[in-house]
Amino acid sequence: MMKKMSVQEKALENLSKSFLQRANEANTTEDLELLELLAKDPEWPIREAVAYNKHAPKSILEGLLKDASPFVKYAAERGLGGICFQ
Repeated sequence: MMKKMSVQEKALENLSKSFLQRANEANTTEDLELLELLAKDPEWPIREAVAYNKHAPKSILEGLLKDASPFVKYAAERGLGGICFQ
């Protein structure tokens, strides 16, 4: 039986992954803790992939609306079901 990883353990593991691995996880994972971590990734394309993830909850998408990247904001707005980009 595998032990559930803590948020800190997931963060450390995430740091060792390549850009492509993080992007793939950001776009496909259903793990909410991992999505929260990836939504804070320093690379905007990773945060954009989180916003396009169909499993990203409203709370994460609302946080991404405040992102510095217009691409991330746009993806978050689409994820929330509307285009209100300014």
